[in-house]
Order: sequence, then C-alpha cells, then structure tokens
Amino acid sequence: MLWANDRSRFWLIAFLFLPLYTRISKDFEQDLVQQSNRGRIYQYIKDCPGVALSEIKQSVETGNGTTVYHLKVMEKGGSIIKKGTRYFIKGAQPKLFNGMDRPMSAREANIVHVLTQNRGLSEGQLCNILSEKQSTINRALKHLLKYQVVVRKTEGRTYQYSLSTSYAWWASEQSTIQVPIQRTCPSCGSPLPGESVAFCSNCGYQIQ
Repeated sequence: MLWANDRSRFWLIAFLFLPLYTRISKDFEQDLVQQSNRGRIYQYIKDCPGVALSEIKQSVETGNGTTVYHLKVMEKGGSIIKKGTRYFIKGAQPKLFNGMDRPMSAREANIVHVLTQNRGLSEGQLCNILSEKQSTINRALKHLLKYQVVVRKTEGRTYQYSLSTSYAWWASEQSTIQVPIQRTCPSCGSPLPGESVAFCSNCGYQIQ
C-alpha cells in the first residue's frame, strides 16, 4: 500500500510539474537563440560601424522584426547608438579617412576589400564579385571617389577602379586592412617593378 501511495505521488508530481519544466526549457532555449542573434548583430555593428538596418539584416540573416527588436533593446540599454539611419557602438570613435562624412558602409567596405586584392576592376566586375546590382555599386563608388578612397581611369569605354595610394598607406598605418601597395598588371596580375614601367614583362600588357 505504501509503495502504491509513493507511485501515485510520483505521477501526480510529474503531471503537475512536467508542463512547467517543458515551458521553462523552451523559454531557456528561446533566450539562447535571442542572445545569439543579439550578439551577432552587436558584433557586426562593431566590425562595420555606421551600418544601416538593411545591411545588418542582409549580413546577419535575421528578419526585419527580429533585427529591429534587438537594435531597440541594445539602444535602450546603452550599448549602441543610432545616428540618423546608422548604428554605432557607444563610445567607439572610428578614425575616418580624408574627412569622410561617415564611416564606410558594409557595402563600401566590401568594395575596398575586393580592391585590395584586385587592381583595375570595372563596375560590372565588382557587381559580379559582390553579387550586387550595378546601381548599388555605382552609388557606393561615388562616395568612395568623393573622398579619394578609390581612383578610376578610362580603359576603352569603361572605368577601371583601384584603391588610391594615399588610402592604401593610411589603411596600412591604421592596421584596419592589409593593403598590397605593390602595383600589379591589370591583365595578368603580375607585380610591376616600378611606377614608370610601360609594359608588363609577363604578358606584354601596355601599362597606361
């Protein structure tokens, strides 16, 4: 009889508390997911100060509602600040090149990253590499050209874009990116020995 009472008591406790335990477990799991999303959003803003909502959603791969919610929580908590439509880590003072009006957007930073590895790319080539629309790349390039982060030259009927030498040196000193200062052939990518070289010794391409 005593055994039966203990057994009945066990099932009664299980019946009463199992739903509560299940709910707590689900809440805990949801909290972990929420914290993970918030952490990734925070880290992305830290890595790319001045990003807009659309860039955060695309890069972190969170929905609009989720992203807006976490941004508001962090802004209210004082860990991030919003200036206009762009987000920054509170207290962070990013160094700007050549009097730029704001830090580079994530898209502009992607263009700079690509141009650190490739000199003399056209808008079309940048669009293909970054999987972006030409109007989007064009808008970003205009901002980079305005502050001489990139330079362009005419190649046939198209413009070829490269990092400016002044930005390359500045970025290297800031240790923000590793920029190869060495000139390379636009055709085959081989290093060029100096500024005055007229032809690439590897492929014969005429350097303009």
